Amino acid sequence: MKRHITSSFQISAETFNAIGQSEFYYTEFPRSMSSIAAALFSLGSAIGNLLASLLFSIVDDITSKEGKQSWVSDNIKGHYDKYYWVLAIMGAVNMVYYLVCNWAYGPTIEDVAGNRVHQEEEK
Repeated sequence: MKRHITSSFQISAETFNAIGQSEFYYTEFPRSMSSIAAALFSLGSAIGNLLASLLFSIVDDITSKEGKQSWVSDNIKGHYDKYYWVLAIMGAVNMVYYLVCNWAYGPTIEDVAGNRVHQEEEK
């Protein structure tokens, strides 16, 4: 049975992501939807773990065809460097997607209304 190797960088990245994502949900969702925010966070984590396992299995299946040594084998002859290159490329694509979403994201209606009220009070 294959084991998935988790590095300390991945654990710390997941920790910082959890804090930021949770804070985002609680600041952007209305107060009445805070339980939905927690449920979405848990659902996102579950789907992410499922996709990580699926990706690991796909890479193992593809790279071990025709009797070749798998990139993610248990012995020392595995090529985890190539597997991590796949993860790095996926991370770069994800970063580009994040930047596009960040650029497209706008302020909430409450933020716009709050800024108008604040600007009127200053005058």
